[in-house]
Amino acid sequence: MKKYSGEEIIQGIFNHNEKIIYYVYEENYRIIRQLVKTNNGNDADADDIFQEALMVIYRKIKEEKLNLYVTFGTYLYAVAKKIWQNELKRKSQKACNIEDYDDLSSGDDIEKELIKNEKHKLVWKHFENLSKDCQKIIRMFIDGHSISEVTKTMNYSTEQHTKNRRLRCKNSLITHIINDPQFKELKNEKAQDSNQIPRW
Repeated sequence: MKKYSGEEIIQGIFNHNEKIIYYVYEENYRIIRQLVKTNNGNDADADDIFQEALMVIYRKIKEEKLNLYVTFGTYLYAVAKKIWQNELKRKSQKACNIEDYDDLSSGDDIEKELIKNEKHKLVWKHFENLSKDCQKIIRMFIDGHSISEVTKTMNYSTEQHTKNRRLRCKNSLITHIINDPQFKELKNEKAQDSNQIPRW
């Protein structure tokens, strides 16, 4: 199998290159699976952690915030380890007793990105529990549609009704988020992110 450099892997992930993503899987999945399974996890957990670690890295690449000071495999492993440690902590299980990578100079940055990713997932978890109308309204505003466009699409009588409906939907979403125990947990983490709740 052809070997790829860290830069080639980064570009491949950004461009959704199937060959490179397959390469990343072949080169790294086994050790991450071992990490999870030897620390109170199973195969399904390993699959989830591997996918989530790639999502975190993809977001960093997309935002041009990824600077590799170690090999890509080492970085991916460190991200996966952080995710699994956080998952074990939430489950109140014994924390992973795994030797840290002393040469991973971007550890704090990884922690911030993981917390950001957790907040993102928390928002969309509660978003999916909203009514279909609320989901549609919020998506339209996220996509940049105007009040008049939303009013017409939703077949509402007035723009004021649309504004009131948007406010109710947003307040419902925010209320569910801030009442989620995970939100309180994330607020207490070291890294602070201004995007704790949506601002549409």
